[in-house]
Amino acid sequence: NWKQLSLIMATKKYTIYWIIASWILLFVLCIASFEFIFNSAIQDIEKRSEIIKNDRVFELVVNDLKYIHILNKDYAYWNETASFVDKWNKKFLDENFSDELFTTNALAMVIIFNKDHQVVWAKSYDHNKKITQPVQQKEMQYFISHGQYMLKFKSKFNNLLPAQPEGISGFLHFPGSKLVQFVTFNSIHYDDSRHLYNGLLVFYRPLTKKYIKTLGKQFSYNLDIHTLSEMRANPLQA
Repeated sequence: NWKQLSLIMATKKYTIYWIIASWILLFVLCIASFEFIFNSAIQDIEKRSEIIKNDRVFELVVNDLKYIHILNKDYAYWNETASFVDKWNKKFLDENFSDELFTTNALAMVIIFNKDHQVVWAKSYDHNKKITQPVQQKEMQYFISHGQYMLKFKSKFNNLLPAQPEGISGFLHFPGSKLVQFVTFNSIHYDDSRHLYNGLLVFYRPLTKKYIKTLGKQFSYNLDIHTLSEMRANPLQA
């Protein structure tokens, strides 16, 4: 009887050990699963946060460029501008196309064409040197050759602001230029004769490092422009 009792007690003891071990194992598995789920949730939150930041930056850029698009439209659909195309007027330029227009809106170039694709007036502004300089012939020639066609068939092009019924806006990279340019242009006409094409107004803003960084500061978000060769280098080895 003593032996049977000892055997029963030993069996119960091992059973209790197995139960305790099973509970410990189950507890460890629960902790590991919880940690995995928690880390996955944190990673998902961080990923969503980055996506939201990127969307906000993109929205800010588009809204900022949309303002330039609307500003261009307002100038193009203005009787004073249409009248200037027909009759050159220095006072109109001094009052409406001074350096302040370029510095306030970060514009680098404005070109006014007449309906015969001739340049009526053009101005380029260097924001680093804070000086006016001649507009390059290749840039004027591009709009002489393609401007009116792009306006007429703008549905064929990647218009940055398709919801805007007037004009066309997008990004261009001219050969030899280090920067991508945001360009918006519109047909010039009198208010009472919008169907009559009287010329073309071009606004041109380069996406400079300073401009990109300024946008980033509004979100406390580091934005910068790097060349492809810089991006190929491993930053950890730099």
